[in-house]
Amino acid sequence: MLESAAGEVLHTHTFDDHHAYTPDEIQHILSDAKKHSADAVVVTEKDWVKWHGPLTGLDINNDTPPIIRPVLGVRFTTGEAAIQTLLKTGEATG
Repeated sequence: MLESAAGEVLHTHTFDDHHAYTPDEIQHILSDAKKHSADAVVVTEKDWVKWHGPLTGLDINNDTPPIIRPVLGVRFTTGEAAIQTLLKTGEATG
């Protein structure tokens, strides 16, 4: 999905869900991005919350690629009214 929206993914780092990132791990990811001449580092919004604290104090300068956190949303192409009713009342319609 990322490649179709933004272009080539040069490298990935995979961690378990609910991973508590350390400053060293984040520094390694940022250094790896520089090594691969990445235009940006992309993290989920959920992981950005976990990165925010450990980023403090890291050696981030002008040659560090920006960190991007895409905000994803849901758009219904059909059945939106039924879904909204279910969310509001807990009861399915039709």
